[in-house]
Amino acid sequence: MNFNKPEKKELLFLMFTGCMIGILCFALVYGFKIVDVTYNGWLFHGDMDLRQHYVGFCHYRLSPWRFPVGIIDTLSKPYSMSVVYTDSIPLFAVFFKLFSGVLPESFQYFGLFGLICFSLMGALSPVLIRRFSGSKLLCLLGSLFFILSFPVLHRMFYHTALSAQWIIVLALIIWLYTDITDKSQLKKICIYWALIGVLSVSIHSYFVFMTGIVLLLQICDGILRTHKKGTKFYKDLWMAFPLLSMGVSSFILLYILGGFYGSGSVSGDGFGSFYANLSAYVNPLHFSSLFKGFENNGMFEFEGFSYLGIGMIILLIVMTMYETAVHIRDKHLGKNATVSLSNPDENSGNICKLTYAVIIAFIIIVLLFSCFPNYSFGSVKLISIPVPKFITRILGICRTNARFVWIGMYLFYVIAFSLVAKHFSKIWVKLLVAFAIIIQLFEMSGIVKQYHQKYSEDKVFETVWTQLEDENVIDGKDEFVFMYDYNDIMMDTAYYAYLHKMSQNSFYYARTIYDEIDATIEEWSGEFLKGNLDSSVVYVFRNEDYTKEYDEVVKNKNANKYELPEHIVITVDK
Repeated sequence: MNFNKPEKKELLFLMFTGCMIGILCFALVYGFKIVDVTYNGWLFHGDMDLRQHYVGFCHYRLSPWRFPVGIIDTLSKPYSMSVVYTDSIPLFAVFFKLFSGVLPESFQYFGLFGLICFSLMGALSPVLIRRFSGSKLLCLLGSLFFILSFPVLHRMFYHTALSAQWIIVLALIIWLYTDITDKSQLKKICIYWALIGVLSVSIHSYFVFMTGIVLLLQICDGILRTHKKGTKFYKDLWMAFPLLSMGVSSFILLYILGGFYGSGSVSGDGFGSFYANLSAYVNPLHFSSLFKGFENNGMFEFEGFSYLGIGMIILLIVMTMYETAVHIRDKHLGKNATVSLSNPDENSGNICKLTYAVIIAFIIIVLLFSCFPNYSFGSVKLISIPVPKFITRILGICRTNARFVWIGMYLFYVIAFSLVAKHFSKIWVKLLVAFAIIIQLFEMSGIVKQYHQKYSEDKVFETVWTQLEDENVIDGKDEFVFMYDYNDIMMDTAYYAYLHKMSQNSFYYARTIYDEIDATIEEWSGEFLKGNLDSSVVYVFRNEDYTKEYDEVVKNKNANKYELPEHIVITVDK
């Protein structure tokens, strides 16, 4: 069996077939109803974050073109913010804004993006597995583990941009199909990683750090494999040039999109709250039909959900035990057939012991960083490490560090399929793979059924403001002003504002401008209490914040007072 680089025709076959499998899986899980770009009702019956992503695009498409190109002007007036921080998938947001004038008012691309993610994961995962095995059957069967990986299902229509985990697989392909120890390939490798940086920022900036970890893995693997005793490590640092190219390309695109614009910051508050659990790889939470997951210790530890699945766990355990037994036997007989994983010209399909060690070390490091600074296994808290504020400000760039645990999950996949590939000619290994897939699919059958039913139903959305339309509350108004800073009806109001070409003063972003928004609310409140009410504004109060002082002003100014559930709305006639 030839394990050298496959021919283009073979790769195209694997990619096309895998793509079709991905599309079929998407249809089975979600159906195609949500792919209809004019159907947006379903977006408002999901998580609040999903509304944020959609409404962010809605307001972005109405904002005038200017530099930086990703600026939204109407969600936190008078402050602008980049579409990067509404997680609206900048690549799609910018592209479809070009055609905003001809697109329907209710246009959405999130269902389409989900379909593309499934198809790309299906196209790329067989290419990754082909690096270890010449068996097309194994490549295509193995793609099911990637396409239907648990964190992808979890994120798909929750943090939709983060379901594009095919970018991580693409980064693994670059590592395994290029030889960073070969200086003649350096220019090509630098270009590849620069493109990965651009692609990551254009979808979700967290992928810059995740794929950057894969690049660090490639660099460390290359240096450790080629380093000679007695020489200085710095002589091998030329292998780090791809890291520079990736960093520069990511920075430039983030700047173009407005990631550094205005008072917004790439560093966010909350680092130390969004960490993973040490049980992340074995805890299914509520996603398993075979056994109930166990409770986590922290509120946001679900952010690190990266369950391998019982099928994959069985595959890993059995193949690791068998490989260990074979290794002990071969060592006893004086055999050593393994060579480097990262050198396509010499590869026989196996991973050398050093590369295995580097992969396992990275899995451990990534897991420890993802759980930092609070380490728990399930509901049992083990240790909490105090972190100085200046450290949290630095690490706030990737404040939800729990998500980095996904890298370890895909590295476990690499280990599993590299071991399976070595012995796939044996009938018992083929049966093991088939059994693992059946178990994996059965385990997720419950959540798949639940998702299919949820996204196949017709959903109609009406904002909280619909009930006031007969009273002409909005007529002649230009802006909603929230007299408080809390995300309750903010998203619904923002969509209504989009439909009526209005703006608002407060919105929830991935990177906050709380101080600025609070300052404007305080200013609006001060003017209101002075009796300076703006006739172009719709003032929104929560019941608990609406004081007697406000009510006295309303009565004295003969202003209009309306009621919404748990809210009071004030307007004045022109």
